[in-house]
Amino acid sequence: MAKLNEKTFRTTTLEVPFQTSFQHLDRDFALYRYTLPPNIQSQYRNGTRNSKTILFAQIHSALKEQLAYPYKSFQNARIDGKKTWVVYVLCPQGEQPPNINLKNSRFALQPARMSFDEMWKQDWFNLLKLLQISYFRGVESNYFVGRDECYVYVKPRPRFKDSHICILMKLSGSERANRQLRIIGEAHTFRRVTWLIDNGKENFETYYGVQITDGQLIFIQLIPDEIRSYVDAGKPIYISKSFEGTRTHLDYHSQGEIENSRGYILQTFIEGYIDYLQDYGIAVSPLKRTFYRFESSQPDLRLPLDNLGQVYVYDVRHNQAISRENYLRLFTQILRAQELRIELLPIENVQDASQGAVLILQDSVRQAYQENGVLYQHALYQDPYPNIYERFTDLPKQFFNVNTNKNYEQGNVETYLTYPMLQEDDIRHSLIAILNQLFLKEVVLRKRNVQAMGMPFSPINALFIRKATYDSRSYEVLMYFENNVAQFLPIFKEDSREQRESMVAKLGLNWNSLYEQLLNKYKPNRTEEENNLPDYDLILAPNICIDVEDLQERVLYDYEGIISRQQERGKKRPVGELKLSHRLNDERWREFDDVLDEIAPYSGLLSIEDLWEDEAVKLLAPILEVKLKDGKISKQAYMRALYRPYQKLELFPSPKDDSLHMFEGIWYTHDNCYMVGSAHSLDQKQPRAHLIRRFDFLEGEFDPSMLQSLLDATSVLFVRLDEYTVFPYYFHLIDIFVENQLKYQIINT
Repeated sequence: MAKLNEKTFRTTTLEVPFQTSFQHLDRDFALYRYTLPPNIQSQYRNGTRNSKTILFAQIHSALKEQLAYPYKSFQNARIDGKKTWVVYVLCPQGEQPPNINLKNSRFALQPARMSFDEMWKQDWFNLLKLLQISYFRGVESNYFVGRDECYVYVKPRPRFKDSHICILMKLSGSERANRQLRIIGEAHTFRRVTWLIDNGKENFETYYGVQITDGQLIFIQLIPDEIRSYVDAGKPIYISKSFEGTRTHLDYHSQGEIENSRGYILQTFIEGYIDYLQDYGIAVSPLKRTFYRFESSQPDLRLPLDNLGQVYVYDVRHNQAISRENYLRLFTQILRAQELRIELLPIENVQDASQGAVLILQDSVRQAYQENGVLYQHALYQDPYPNIYERFTDLPKQFFNVNTNKNYEQGNVETYLTYPMLQEDDIRHSLIAILNQLFLKEVVLRKRNVQAMGMPFSPINALFIRKATYDSRSYEVLMYFENNVAQFLPIFKEDSREQRESMVAKLGLNWNSLYEQLLNKYKPNRTEEENNLPDYDLILAPNICIDVEDLQERVLYDYEGIISRQQERGKKRPVGELKLSHRLNDERWREFDDVLDEIAPYSGLLSIEDLWEDEAVKLLAPILEVKLKDGKISKQAYMRALYRPYQKLELFPSPKDDSLHMFEGIWYTHDNCYMVGSAHSLDQKQPRAHLIRRFDFLEGEFDPSMLQSLLDATSVLFVRLDEYTVFPYYFHLIDIFVENQLKYQIINT
């Protein structure tokens, strides 16, 4: 089936009305607000990170212990023009919440009644959050509330004992031309507490117990007295905290496990939440977007890797039983097969790489040196990565792990560091990806001429500014091209800020004016002190400034259509309905039909999925003329051949059909939004969501040719090998500069 060039899909954003009626809410609920005393607010505002965490947990512990109603804490409410920490509470009509006693205050918090209309005008976003908490508390399923956050239990976390994956269902509000609510699903780990909880420290963290109802596990927040009784009784206690060096992952989409994928869980929540709000007269609606397929002006664009010339190979493996020469021969064999003229040269010391880039062989991953890692705090085995990156900041280098053992967790060191020689088919893709990164690092760190090196879409008269957080530290860097060489200006001190303002002025723009626009856009209700933005990505050209805005929005696939097609394929039916000779009026399919009679069970019922079983594959593959690959039947080739005749009859359409998802391609809308998908068709899984971003013109007029140029720079296949890149790739050059040079220069000084 031909791929569609235009698609309309729901997103994870809800459109929210400015005006609404609250008669249904007034019928069932009463709204109250607590205001925290100034000394508590001051203590939090001026505290250390650790003291803030403890105080925050203590306050929520008191709220959980003394409130039986849904509540929402908010630290940035505006009361009499001042930022104030408040707690909103939703009570059944006719009831009133109690006074709240806080550990660090002599005064009890007293509830003040407020109207829904008043809160909607002042803080509509937190009213919707409060109603979300009410919704979660009333649903008997895998939904639960911890503090004032809403979670969905998903499943045990693979490979980690006594730990589980839950989705934190976050809401983010936006109010510009219209009012929108963005729904974000974050995967979190709930792990069993294996350390001692000291007396008196039960409210320094938020702890959970386990509740199982009708076979469904959820977590319940424990108050301090419950924690102590759990400890005394030896009952399991859990905390929301991942393991060091790991990220909690849940596929955004999985054909084989749809109901446990983030996209499906998001859609299920959104549908139920919309119904809940509409029952109370709040007419939210899902935002739909119409996307158009983008065609690159230079498709399948790759780097001229031959221009690397030579690459040095340095060995820091802990186990060198397999010689470096074996890897050099293998790498050279792959390069020749790819018709790449790159010379690989072994070196004994990193500093010997006077020219060119360095490929560094290692046999461990970073996680092996961290908590739960097999090499954690091991006296004989130190992580070579930090030392090399700190010492050689100007050197283009890339580590290559040749250890095929995936189990880097605690266990036997010798077992982990014993591994076989790599095979060509296993590493071809990885080697080319590494060479691409070495090429880009050569351009950035050795300051190569981008045109001489063959870099595509190289802009001359443009600036790129990225402010972002790398390893918990914020960096702002301006990149520009001078004599076709990428130059980088870190924005730290007054002289660099003045240089930035001067460069921006030469483009006919005013930096202070642009920054004020960004503040008004992202912090419309800020105080005078709140003039710092944590991140932004800007593209500046003569009289033009573009903010590459993350809309915190994803596309929701047609899960109803996907599941319906999967169920159709799994449905048992009389074997005659699967026979083809009479349907296609072609006797050549008689042998196929005879095999169906042979493998059909006594009931005479078969599903199309039954034809995937080994016995059926063995008998049907020759009839379907499936070619062998390495002496074996390719399951993918068999499936294509099996479904082809049925799809001619418009039977069993694919649950991965292009019309059901937006996995593949680069897409744009008529209001300058864009989404970068995969360069390949959907197989079985989509690990991460494709985010929707927008080119927001802060200054200058939009020109369609600009969109072509900007999206061309996302269509390159070398930042992520054989995949598009989500930002115009110039921003990746800034990342290389920061992650390989700037942050280590700062560490060293």
